[in-house]
Amino acid sequence: MRRHVWFPLFLCLVVLGLAGCSSATSRDGTPAPESAVPVTSVSWTPDRHPPMPEMTINGRPAEMDLVSYSWCPPEGKGSCTSIELSIATAIMTHASAGSKLDVKQPDGAKTCTLLNEDKGFTGDPYVVPGTKGVYHYSIHCDWTSNQGKSTYSFAIEVV
Repeated sequence: MRRHVWFPLFLCLVVLGLAGCSSATSRDGTPAPESAVPVTSVSWTPDRHPPMPEMTINGRPAEMDLVSYSWCPPEGKGSCTSIELSIATAIMTHASAGSKLDVKQPDGAKTCTLLNEDKGFTGDPYVVPGTKGVYHYSIHCDWTSNQGKSTYSFAIEVV
């Protein structure tokens, strides 16, 4: 019999306690303004697709292709998009052996990684190989707040 009395009392206390909680109030209890924006979306990139990294080879600008990405619009507005292009690298840059590659990751990217895609390559991917030939590279970027991932591709011909 005692158990039946305490349960309704406990349930009333829980309901009354939760009634004071609201996500539309600030810490001091005042209502949040209509212009309030969630903090997590501030670091999202507003672009419809991932921005391109900037790359130079010995200080000269070099181009690359965006070959795949998975991308979500800021603040959950709209659908996420995934694209993988199966094209051969069309963008090739001529460089001298030992040239330095410098990659600046785009704003909003959490990390960007440069990789020499040639089988057996063991050197520093930021230094152009010393042997003449064509070398294929990729850059993979992860974006903050799980906005997406992107992969870029380019080739360097050592002359």
